[in-house]
Amino acid sequence: MTFKLTRLLYSYDEVKLSLLCALIKKSSLDECYFWCGELYYSDPDDAFDIFKFIWKIYFDFYAIHNPGLEKYIQKKELNWREKP
Repeated sequence: MTFKLTRLLYSYDEVKLSLLCALIKKSSLDECYFWCGELYYSDPDDAFDIFKFIWKIYFDFYAIHNPGLEKYIQKKELNWREKP
């Protein structure tokens, strides 16, 4: 496994963990946006990795109690993929 840094020199794995913690702790939306942006802008070629991670978080923590959220995430991902 290769050690990977983000654009602001955070450890890529730690950024993913920070996003997960922000979601689980119900931190501010700005904090979640910051960590998502850090992942997205650090590796634009691998931008779809964000949705893979969002799906993992959803199925690990939210799917049982929020089944309707699945269609919402699908819709947002589809809209995002269709934009140029």
